[in-house]
Amino acid sequence: MNNLNEHDETLIQELADICCASLTGQEPDFDGRTEKILKSLVMGGLARKADVTLQSELKRRVQNQCSDIALHRSSELSSITKLMQDKFDKISTWESRNPDEKTEAKAANLSSAHDS
Repeated sequence: MNNLNEHDETLIQELADICCASLTGQEPDFDGRTEKILKSLVMGGLARKADVTLQSELKRRVQNQCSDIALHRSSELSSITKLMQDKFDKISTWESRNPDEKTEAKAANLSSAHDS
């Protein structure tokens, strides 16, 4: 990820730190911290700027930052970074929806659909 501003760079590094801490069992509030950071990255437009996925960038940084742990726990690292990528994608999709993109109300059950 070459074209990142300083704020996005800091947030991605914080996610990499969380990943390293999680691999060593030191991250007690994984979901709470990552949710806020991922939302900030989405709001900053990372999905449009990124030339590689968040998952691959996190994996690269964690492998450089805590290589011993990442080497022995590569499948766990893949799982953690995939989870973050999935959350990022979900937040990105949710935030990009317009309020008028609502589906029509549907009947709750068959009998209420025929009562009108």
